[in-house]
Amino acid sequence: MNPKNFTIRSYKKGDEESQAEIFNNVIAEMIPEPVLITAEKVRKRHKDPDFNPDQVKYLVTPEDKIVGYTECRIHGGFHGIFYPVILKEYRSKENLDRLFKAIYEFAKDDIKKNPGTIESHYSFDFKVANKYFKEQTIAKIIDERKGHEMTLAITDLVFELPDEFEIKPLTEAEFETLVTYRHSTETMVGEEFTLENLKERFASGEITSENSFLIYWKGALAGYVRATMSEQPESPINGNLGGMILDREFPDGISLRKAMLKATKSFFDKHNAEKLRATIGLDNPAIEYYKKIGFEINETRGSLHFIYEQ
Repeated sequence: MNPKNFTIRSYKKGDEESQAEIFNNVIAEMIPEPVLITAEKVRKRHKDPDFNPDQVKYLVTPEDKIVGYTECRIHGGFHGIFYPVILKEYRSKENLDRLFKAIYEFAKDDIKKNPGTIESHYSFDFKVANKYFKEQTIAKIIDERKGHEMTLAITDLVFELPDEFEIKPLTEAEFETLVTYRHSTETMVGEEFTLENLKERFASGEITSENSFLIYWKGALAGYVRATMSEQPESPINGNLGGMILDREFPDGISLRKAMLKATKSFFDKHNAEKLRATIGLDNPAIEYYKKIGFEINETRGSLHFIYEQ
């Protein structure tokens, strides 16, 4: 069949069965132990109040059969582009490129009214996707992460803390304090930002008072954490812990991390997260703290992060 006769269109009600079937077929072929999805989970995602049908692009034959798709997940200013998932018999470079171009153009257009970044994040396990993104001239690798993946049930985020701890949602009033703290020599450096960048990300909704928290000890800032939901909400591990900045010299490393984790519970509960994940460097001694808290420490994992021109 001539690929030139195929068309690209956006989501229409009723596409969920085909989308789930294609995803499960392709993902089982490409990565070990994949997390499969159901049409109901796809349908639920498409019912989100801020869902835009143009966020999902389908590759369709002249007979109106869906044989591939890709999508762009938007969180605040973050636009996450998915690898084009196409059934093997239709997976030509031309079809991959057409789908990729369609979703990239959508992201570029959306970013005009929702400023932020256009990125793709995939684990080392998904070799096919990483190889494809590496070949895109508009993409560059901004990060290669290697470390232990840690997981913990959200129901376990209930800790008794000393009275000296105070957890505060991040607000604009604390921006300068956080930026100064971020660049201090006593912190375990995590998320990168400047005052200007922090203001932009707050305005875009990527960083909010709902998902970003400050941990104070006896009135002094001792840590920062940001919670987000996974780009794959169908996964049982659908919460992410990131941006962590913690006092390297804090005398009670376990209590500080318990306070950080407790800070995120309200966000994860609101979004019905079941389990959270975080990545810790291979040589980070704090891994012993997380083990004692109850984290499951998985085998060494890694991922590639790509950012695209806008």
